[in-house]
Amino acid sequence: MPERQRECQLGELETLLEYREEINESDFRLYPLLRSLTSVNDIRFGAKTRIYLDFMSALSGVNNLFDQAQ
Repeated sequence: MPERQRECQLGELETLLEYREEINESDFRLYPLLRSLTSVNDIRFGAKTRIYLDFMSALSGVNNLFDQAQ
């Protein structure tokens, strides 16, 4: 996927995560997918996505993979 398209889609995710107030069953799909992307070195997450990733990591006890990014 071209980098510009990937950034656009991650930008759309920022909008979706902006008004999240509770965890629901969609998080069981979304968090694992985003977590797997934390191992990719050149992906830049927006502030709201990063907050979501850190929150879900703390809540689930599952570390994100930023330190293993390649």
